[in-house]
Amino acid sequence: MAHGFPDYGAAQAKAELYTGVDLAEVAARLGALSRYDRLGDVIFYEDFGGDLGALEVEDSGAGETAVVTADRKVIGSFSCRLTSAGVPGSYIGLLGRFPVPYSVMYGVEIQWTWHANMDHAYFRADIYTGAYHLAFGIQLDVPTGLNYYLNALGGWTAIPGAIFPYFDDRMFNVAKFTFNIATMRYSRFLIPPRLIDLSACIGFAVADLVTRPHMECSGRIYDNGAAITVSYVDSLIITANDM
Repeated sequence: MAHGFPDYGAAQAKAELYTGVDLAEVAARLGALSRYDRLGDVIFYEDFGGDLGALEVEDSGAGETAVVTADRKVIGSFSCRLTSAGVPGSYIGLLGRFPVPYSVMYGVEIQWTWHANMDHAYFRADIYTGAYHLAFGIQLDVPTGLNYYLNALGGWTAIPGAIFPYFDDRMFNVAKFTFNIATMRYSRFLIPPRLIDLSACIGFAVADLVTRPHMECSGRIYDNGAAITVSYVDSLIITANDM
């Protein structure tokens, strides 16, 4: 295809040709949200482009704050600064509610900074089908230095071979987990550079004939009380048809 001329015709020989480029790679080079794992179809993302968007704040009522800021970011121009109250057991987090897509394989990905004064943090997905409440999640625990998955009893089980993110107020860690609501099993857990197989791990399910169908994604950061904890969340991505 000739470049630099109107679409209706070219004024000279088509000597300058351009080959096709994979659109996923083009998107990544232009600043895509999914930098480390581009599997699945993105059905929702929040990059805090000026406000909290579709997300709402969850806190323990002890003076925590969630503010959109340009102080730290890795994608786009903004992130959400989560600030604790410095009280043991207090938490600050975000919650989003979405329609349930026609899919059985989902992925949840988040980019955020870790602070050494955190006690623990988790992010999870709850799916209400109209007949069941299904839940999958990942927890990162500072005192033990371990990662956990939300198990079939609604508790937390340590993940063998997992690694812990790096503590830094400017480095955005990436974590993603995927799961299948038909088999009630996790699939994989990514914290670069590690990709961990979770296919033997089973999520939580309980009968629920009351709640209308929808999907919730939430994340919370809990304080150890040593000092005020500050964490920046740069993006939240939900994928369908993942693996």
